[in-house]
Amino acid sequence: MSEVAHVFHNEPGDFVDIGTRVAASALSLMSHGHSVTTIDIPTSMELDNMAQRSFGLSVKEWKLALDEAAGSDLLTVAKANLLASSANSTLLWEKIRRAPLIFLDTFHKPDSRPFEREFMRRLVDIRYDGIVLIDDIYLNHEMQRWFDELVCAANAPYNAYDLTVVGHSSGTGLLDFEQSRQQQQQRRGAGARSLVVGTSSEQLAERAKKLSFLKGGGQLQRFRETNSNASNVPAFELLPLKCENLRPLS
Repeated sequence: MSEVAHVFHNEPGDFVDIGTRVAASALSLMSHGHSVTTIDIPTSMELDNMAQRSFGLSVKEWKLALDEAAGSDLLTVAKANLLASSANSTLLWEKIRRAPLIFLDTFHKPDSRPFEREFMRRLVDIRYDGIVLIDDIYLNHEMQRWFDELVCAANAPYNAYDLTVVGHSSGTGLLDFEQSRQQQQQRRGAGARSLVVGTSSEQLAERAKKLSFLKGGGQLQRFRETNSNASNVPAFELLPLKCENLRPLS
């Protein structure tokens, strides 16, 4: 998470963390000095409980201490039902639309509790043009099936990458909405914000090539093995996933 945050730390707009819990992901996204908005459902009390249990503070007091430690007000904590119509959710969706990077880590049940599926549909509808990290893409069969559906979606405005080798053991996916970004740039003309397509995966791949645990097998079947100068350490090039290249998950 910190590595990806570094890649995009100069991009304008808040990073957005969907699914606050105890704010671990939000704090990681802040690690290179970028502002972050973290959003959770209104009924969630996990951050409140963590602040009280770990520091004896209310969330407001914890936030003030965090601002002092960071030397800046980098974190915005929000609660909203993003799929409901309200003034608060409308304001947050505008922030989401402008975010260069979104981290999605919520219910992990895109079929039986389909927040992730609906959230992604809305991103496509608003022509989102940034990067989406999806956590836990191998956590369960629903997440595995949904991520494969994202890869195989017809006319998808993004390239899909599997970053598990440099992400979480439960799986990390990345969607680069490059087609939307190119369309936005054409509409905006010269001086438009731009990201080099594939920059994130290329930089992460360089790190992955140095890791000794890349022995092949398991989910590494989604990567292409390349020649490596290091003995006994195969190198893997992170490539956009293609539907016809997906292999059945065990």
